[in-house]
Amino acid sequence: VNARMLEMFGASSLEDLVGRPMRGFYLDEEPYDRVGLAAQKVLSEGHGTLRDVSYRRLDGETIYMDLSIQRLGGTDGVQRLLGTFVDVTERHRLVDDLARQSFSDMLTGLPNRRALDAEMDKALERSDRQERLLAVGFLDLDAFKPINDTYGHDAGDDLLKEMARRLQDAVRRTDTVARLGGDEFVLLLEALRGVVEIDQVLARLQAAITQPFLIQGKEISLQASLGLTIYPFDEGDADLLLRHADQAMYAAKARPDRSK
Repeated sequence: VNARMLEMFGASSLEDLVGRPMRGFYLDEEPYDRVGLAAQKVLSEGHGTLRDVSYRRLDGETIYMDLSIQRLGGTDGVQRLLGTFVDVTERHRLVDDLARQSFSDMLTGLPNRRALDAEMDKALERSDRQERLLAVGFLDLDAFKPINDTYGHDAGDDLLKEMARRLQDAVRRTDTVARLGGDEFVLLLEALRGVVEIDQVLARLQAAITQPFLIQGKEISLQASLGLTIYPFDEGDADLLLRHADQAMYAAKARPDRSK
């Protein structure tokens, strides 16, 4: 154990690490088992490498290491292994950030179209397995462009972020709210027992949308059009269900009585 390893694991002295079982530094059994299997392989082959092994520092912070293990020779019959740690926490965080960005809407933090496609496939599988309804909703804000023209794009962005927050608060934890871009949002309402439960969620969504928004000191009111399709009453894959919800949204937008 050298000074750099003390620093990486948040130890102040050798006594903090020497003699301490390595199992206590792993977040769970998975990385511990990975290292154990690698060590067994090293005993027969002489060396081995593992990447992105997660550890828990003494202060509880999670760090990630690339680990090289080498078998040391000896004449006393004792098997000795030398482990060399390279701290790759920043690299790991960068990869995680890039992955989140590729699946997240940059403005609102909601899942984007790429993430939605993957989640819809999983939602359809869960609906079949649980024998519950899945509602796919397509929501579009009415007359959003005049808000950008009147108050500016910064105000429009703030309104979209607030709308995203309200939609997430209105649905249940099992549901998904995604943003496709512009003022278009998609809702996945899962594990529904019947139409009554759908109506309850829609009532919360309506209340969230119609409540005035306070954006940059200005009170802004708006409406939204929501089209809904329900699986398995409406059969099809994710793309077809989304198209049907989109068509239902345009039908809702065209209705003369927008209060219902």
